[in-house]
Amino acid sequence: MDSPVAAAHRLLVEAADALAAAAESGTATDAELLSALTICEGLTRRLDRFTLATIATLQRRGAFAERGYTS
Repeated sequence: MDSPVAAAHRLLVEAADALAAAAESGTATDAELLSALTICEGLTRRLDRFTLATIATLQRRGAFAERGYTS
């Protein structure tokens, strides 16, 4: 059984592959391609927020310092 992080990773890869396949199919309309761009921008922003929150949590816990990172 996958850990929650491994399962999320698998689902994200599958979703990204499906979105790319739909956009690169050669049959996607301009509206569909613009929609794909909008989806990508929204996901990028969500991932950026998650990344920053995760870094902040790890920093508060001292995880980086434990591994020798001083800054």
